Amino acid sequence: MGNDTKSDNRLIEDRIFEKTGMLIEALPFMRRYSDQTLVIKFGGHAMGEADYVNAFAADIALLDQVGARPVVVHGGGPQIGEMLKKLEIESNFIDG
Repeated sequence: MGNDTKSDNRLIEDRIFEKTGMLIEALPFMRRYSDQTLVIKFGGHAMGEADYVNAFAADIALLDQVGARPVVVHGGGPQIGEMLKKLEIESNFIDG
């Protein structure tokens, strides 16, 4: 077996271990948010960066695949906050 093949195999193994680790780390969150509606604000500077848009779309698709119900909104923070307060729903704003 040549060195190139060994290097390729090592890269594949590293990627598998990395993905496995991410899934193990994500599992508690996947369980917690399965069958939950998540309102996610996406806007501002992130919408102008293709890499952010692509990563965001992949994350939304993953949330859907694990059983969450993502709802994406653009802006509207004060109105969302007021409605949550009126409905007595506790919320957490992260970086927003």
